[in-house]
Amino acid sequence: MFALPLLGTALIAWWWAGTEDPSPPAFVEVELTAPAKPICGTLKSGDNGHLIVQVSGQEKPITLGLGDVQNLRVKASC
Repeated sequence: MFALPLLGTALIAWWWAGTEDPSPPAFVEVELTAPAKPICGTLKSGDNGHLIVQVSGQEKPITLGLGDVQNLRVKASC
């Protein structure tokens, strides 16, 4: 008798709580072969021999070849 109303209340509270906007849990810093500066942003894709990184403040993401990448680091902020 008590379980069904409690289950209904839990479902309504879960539905009413809504969701938080998704945000990346971390950023990636890509070190390229010298003399290029590191690139820091959100990793969008990493396949077919390329990395696609979205840098804050830039409209289009940057596409990097894996042969140009020297090191990758996961960071909390850029």
